[in-house]
Amino acid sequence: MRISTKLYSSFLLVVAFTAALGFYISYENGNTLKEFEGKVAALQAEKIIKRFGQSIHGKIMEVGAATKRSFLRSKVAESNKQFAQMQDIDAHFVKMEKSWGNSIHLAEFSLQQKVRTNVLSNELRDEFITLYESMRGFRVLSNIFVTNKYGAVIAQTDQENIFNHSKEKWWQETKKREMYVGMIEYNNVTESYGIPAAFSIVDDTGDFLGVLKTVIDIKAMIRTVELASLKYETSEITLLTPEGRIIYRTKPYRFMEDFSSWQFFDRLQGNENYFVGASKGDKDKLFSFSRAKGYQQYPGYGWVMILEKDLDEVMEPAYSLRKKTMIAVAFLIFLGTVITLVISGNFSQSLKKLNEGTARIGKGDLGYILETDAKDEIGDLTRSLDIMRRNLQLTQGKLVLQEKLAAIGKLSGSVAHDIRNPLGAISNSIFYLKLISNDQTDSKVMKHISLMERQVERVSEIINDLMEFSRENEPELVKGDINRLIIRSVESIQLPDSIQLVTELDQSLPTFSFDATQIDRIISNLLSNAIQAMPDGGMITVLSRIAGKYIEVEMRDDGVGIAREKNKNIFEPLYTTKSKGVGLGLSIVKTFVEKHNGTIEVESEKGKGTSFTVKLPNQ
Repeated sequence: MRISTKLYSSFLLVVAFTAALGFYISYENGNTLKEFEGKVAALQAEKIIKRFGQSIHGKIMEVGAATKRSFLRSKVAESNKQFAQMQDIDAHFVKMEKSWGNSIHLAEFSLQQKVRTNVLSNELRDEFITLYESMRGFRVLSNIFVTNKYGAVIAQTDQENIFNHSKEKWWQETKKREMYVGMIEYNNVTESYGIPAAFSIVDDTGDFLGVLKTVIDIKAMIRTVELASLKYETSEITLLTPEGRIIYRTKPYRFMEDFSSWQFFDRLQGNENYFVGASKGDKDKLFSFSRAKGYQQYPGYGWVMILEKDLDEVMEPAYSLRKKTMIAVAFLIFLGTVITLVISGNFSQSLKKLNEGTARIGKGDLGYILETDAKDEIGDLTRSLDIMRRNLQLTQGKLVLQEKLAAIGKLSGSVAHDIRNPLGAISNSIFYLKLISNDQTDSKVMKHISLMERQVERVSEIINDLMEFSRENEPELVKGDINRLIIRSVESIQLPDSIQLVTELDQSLPTFSFDATQIDRIISNLLSNAIQAMPDGGMITVLSRIAGKYIEVEMRDDGVGIAREKNKNIFEPLYTTKSKGVGLGLSIVKTFVEKHNGTIEVESEKGKGTSFTVKLPNQ
């Protein structure tokens, strides 16, 4: 069957499929809208509970700022001085606890009353309770009291049952950590639920003086924050503790009522932050929720903010969207028919030309270029196939190079091994000749002995390069200091008097994993390469720095440089631009760098010096 016939047949199937798809889309639109509204409401719940947390944090820090005042510090320090002069503080505490407990129900001249009416208590009450209550009509802080460093209460705005707090966990934690914010708890004195918050009082030198504690009334805080969500008429809001106790609800509720038996409570523990459900005899509702993450010093305690709304109200826009979708589907069917008739005439011709080109490439003619001016999918396919053809050419070249490198490596190891033994014999002979020589030995003989010795050393270096190139050792990664290794490497190489070496090493570099032996060889080879590039002397600069996820080591010289057209070849084995050497030094450098999953870059220009930059992953 011809392509054009298949195209017409396919179009008929597409028409049928599009119609079915239209009905499916109308169904999925509802799900999409439901998902969108669920996620948006979850974000709204997150903003509301974050705003609530910010309000609580602000109130906590507002009270905490009082600990910095000199008047409060002086009063606490004065109390500490009085206690320090006592002979038996424990006995005093026993006496005061008894008087303190009995004074709760006594007349206005009781011990507690005296503390509540002292200057510091009145100042705290006027600022944080009376003033706020006169402005808002209710109080947010149910009690504020201050203890000295021994734990004794020296000021209080309301009744406090305990005189000595030094053994209480919250007091000890405040002294240790300078601040304490506790879980929501019930206060028997004020008969309300609140969040306790305490702060250390310290002098200018940081010495501990005492503690200031308050209790933030949760019901009052809710009244200060706008929690309602009015986007939908059926919207309701609920704020729960992680255990399922109600903190706030737009529906009638009892504070701290147990809500954990709610049939959907377990759904609040899942990863999805919205779901649909219906209570018995009720409509389907869309529930969205978010957990409190706290704000700065206020931990949030995992409170859960739930937004709910009737699903019918949420889905109302989907009905209108469904009608529009059906119209759009009908239009797409008509448009598809017209487009298919227009492009079918050109489709077969384009495919025919493409088929001829791919057949030639399939026979091995990788030089054949697939050309097209088409801007449609066939043109994209043709260009993609031509890219694939070029990649095949490159891959073929890389395979040839890999085979060449493998052969060189195998030959290098064999040749180096065969030469090393006779070279050792020559070296021993030279040593013997030097040993038996004396002042009477002909100077020409000594000159030739020295010449042989230098040439043997040069051959040894070449053999070492050949042996190193033939090995396939994987790096042994150990955490270390790259700067220390750089210094050790450059100090091990004797520089000519005409060459100056400068190091600019970033001392803030972190330690990371690398093979010290291979990195030392990289630095030595690059340094030797730089020395050879400066026969008339000059400056070599070695730098280290951090660049994102990489540690960079740069070797920069102002030598003769390399012609730009030769830069791409310098890392190939047996390629060299120098009169000495066999061209393995930079090839070994590149191999070691790549074994560390790094890269090496070169920047050079004839007569302007060369810069090699090694990039190693900071791992």
